[in-house]
Amino acid sequence: AVEAAPREIVFVLDTSGSMDGLPIAASKKFMEAALQGLRPNDYFRIIRFANDASHFSERALPATEANLRNGLPFVKRLQAGGGTEIDYAMRTAFGTAQPDKTLRIVVFLSDGYIGNEAGVLETIRKQIGEARIYAFGVGTGVNRYLLDAMADEGRGYARYVDPTESALDVASQLAADLRSPVLTDIEIDWGDLNVTEMTPARIPDLFEGRQLRVLARYEGGTGDVRVNGVTEGRLASLPVTVAPSPGAGGQSLPLIWARSRIADHERGIAVRDGAEQAHEEAITALGLEFGLQSRFTSFVAVAQKIVNTTGERRDASVPLPQVAGVPKTAYPGFSGSSTPEPQVI
Repeated sequence: AVEAAPREIVFVLDTSGSMDGLPIAASKKFMEAALQGLRPNDYFRIIRFANDASHFSERALPATEANLRNGLPFVKRLQAGGGTEIDYAMRTAFGTAQPDKTLRIVVFLSDGYIGNEAGVLETIRKQIGEARIYAFGVGTGVNRYLLDAMADEGRGYARYVDPTESALDVASQLAADLRSPVLTDIEIDWGDLNVTEMTPARIPDLFEGRQLRVLARYEGGTGDVRVNGVTEGRLASLPVTVAPSPGAGGQSLPLIWARSRIADHERGIAVRDGAEQAHEEAITALGLEFGLQSRFTSFVAVAQKIVNTTGERRDASVPLPQVAGVPKTAYPGFSGSSTPEPQVI
């Protein structure tokens, strides 16, 4: 901790209507624990957003006792209401001047009831620079697709708070997890091995107590691989000897690899990285070869029983389950940019 670089922690808090009830209460518990856990050489900012966005401070403040003490009332006064306009909040998080020689970490707290996921991810890809994103999903109906994708784009991680559990214990545990990565800017030198189609396309940072999983096509043979990165500002390299292991993993590893490759191509479509048709063809080929469901490949169930014998359309109200811990006032009909389901699965 003594050698760790100072951090600028940017807290971006969702206070839209769908956060009403236990989710906003859990967010406040998280923020109280997170602010108290900042290191003396850290800086912090707090941004809340719903229909609009506001700041505790327009510039990063040192994590002094006085500044942290003043930040707590801002968090405690937060109330849920309105829509979810995330774009301005994210632009503010990335667009403000950063203190010198700091690692910017954007901590995003939301239930993820946000439309236009592709647009959000594209904004992040264009503006993130060297910042990292830690995404914390709050609630029991979280849009995991969006928050996982945000964390992947930010080379960070996603964690989830179930507010029906002990909000204080869970929030405190997650706040303590705001640690710095031990290895960043990771690249793999495959040496003389014939390795192709590595996934994930963007290797995230490595955190203490965590692991990274990298998959690729491997033609066999023994060779030396080096995992290169940066730790505490210095170059680091980890040598690994790779030897063929026939039958290892059975049929599971190819499926895991194919799912991850599909996710990479889906992300490419979302952020407009390359030709969309090329991504579509790759996803279709992977889905057909490995029998996986995707936006271009589906399982078809054929039913023999005819239910609608007249062929006429009939409109009906279909009840949907209410998310646990969220009051009815959080469901204003999902107007504006809010949506109850992710647009991309």
